[in-house]
Amino acid sequence: MKIKIGDYDVLDTGSVVGNLNESIDFELNSEVIRTLRLFFVDDESTKGQKVFAKKNDTESRVIEMTFTNYNNSLGTGNNKPISLGIYKGRSLFFNFRIYSIDKAGKHIHYTWLLGKEVSDE
Repeated sequence: MKIKIGDYDVLDTGSVVGNLNESIDFELNSEVIRTLRLFFVDDESTKGQKVFAKKNDTESRVIEMTFTNYNNSLGTGNNKPISLGIYKGRSLFFNFRIYSIDKAGKHIHYTWLLGKEVSDE
């Protein structure tokens, strides 16, 4: 079966129940990203929810995303797919919904999307 969402092809979709205070790694082994690592932080000094992404300074091709104050049990996610790089010659995007499980971690629904082909030029 092939699944499409608008102009995107669904590469993978699923659900992960994380452990409290532990990161979640998605191993991609693409040309640009080897791993997407998710962290979850609660910070009373930060108003609302924030997402911050950066390349890991010590591990090659690892992107770390920190989700601050994603503690809604009804779920919160992004409004549009997040562009993360290239996967097998196509644009790679990440979509998510995060549900907080009180004192037990996070439940994440995710979808990896492929966009248009990317030229080498």
